[in-house]
Amino acid sequence: MIRYVGVGVIAKWFDVSPGTVTKWQSRYAESHPTPAHDAEIEPDGTKGWLPEREAEWRTWADGRPGRGAGGGRPPRA
Repeated sequence: MIRYVGVGVIAKWFDVSPGTVTKWQSRYAESHPTPAHDAEIEPDGTKGWLPEREAEWRTWADGRPGRGAGGGRPPRA
């Protein structure tokens, strides 16, 4: 049997909520997409990833734009 992990497990890898992982998927869809899923469960389309792809997710996270990306507001003169 092939086992997959969902956003709940991915969230645990990063110590964030599953909602945060879902936000990452939509927020970075164009500029820095999350790793593509390996399976889609019917009828609701739940996505799953192979557990051994954790390293790929961590590499993705290391390259994601963080807080303050773009320089933020310039300091007062």
